[in-house]
Amino acid sequence: MTTEDRHQIVVGVDGSHHARNALRWGVRLARVLADTVTALHGVGLVEHIGDALVPAHPHRAEVRETVEREWCGALARAGLPHRVEVIERPAVDALLAAVNQRPTDLVVVGTRGLRLAGAQALGSTALQLLRLAPVPVLVVPDPSDGRSVEARRLVVGFDGSEASFAALHWSAQLAARSGASCEVVAVAEETPVFPLGPGTTASSAGEEQAPSRLRGLAEEACAPLDAANVPHRVTVRRGQAAATLVAIARAHHADLIVVGSSGAGSRGDPLLGSVSRRVAHDADRPVAVIPGPGTDRRRTGSLVPAGVADRHS
Repeated sequence: MTTEDRHQIVVGVDGSHHARNALRWGVRLARVLADTVTALHGVGLVEHIGDALVPAHPHRAEVRETVEREWCGALARAGLPHRVEVIERPAVDALLAAVNQRPTDLVVVGTRGLRLAGAQALGSTALQLLRLAPVPVLVVPDPSDGRSVEARRLVVGFDGSEASFAALHWSAQLAARSGASCEVVAVAEETPVFPLGPGTTASSAGEEQAPSRLRGLAEEACAPLDAANVPHRVTVRRGQAAATLVAIARAHHADLIVVGSSGAGSRGDPLLGSVSRRVAHDADRPVAVIPGPGTDRRRTGSLVPAGVADRHS
């Protein structure tokens, strides 16, 4: 298989610790999926070269050399098919353009870049990609605890939405290739956010049977995991969805959390209003956010299901 025949994993790089860890994850998953890696830097008005902050355009040759030698040196040493691209446009625009150019399995970015205050976990690039990307997005924090780059233990959020079915499909395919196990977590919240069918919701406040109904739906939805012979179990909890997912991931020492892109929650915060974005903001480990079936998938890769309408087939 040539480099041009492979699907790609697109990784945003900017020299930050978070981006370096994102590149490590991109390399690891490219090995698992037999993908090529596209490391991409969207050039801003000013750029870091060494310890200096310089105007970008007059120094574009030095910027490219920094990206290729310092930021992406590990990629060259990994022995994987790869390309390094430096594009003079905003990072989000550059990453989305790369996705549209060739079949893409995944976009990987750090939680925040060089110029973001430490108190803010998610930077604007990550937030915008979670909202706009038509393919799965993996958001990777700084590896402050030295955690290894593996995908052996997955925690998968399930809420009955189309996006959560897509998350299960995605997790099944990744786990089958990486040898991972999956903990499928469904949370019956105090507010009605989990659809269990037309016109119904699972609300632990309004319906005492919601957890058992949610478990039944989650177990039925695990068919892709069964078909791929992926070890898994279903856990149902009452509580707040994002906080519960993060807590279970920590308790089970999960390597990766996988959630669908839809979901309600945190209504007062427009940037972190969805469960998926709240999980990505709060988690201390990588979070993969999988788009639902309404996304245009014409240019996407093999890990994105063609649709979830066939999930019961």
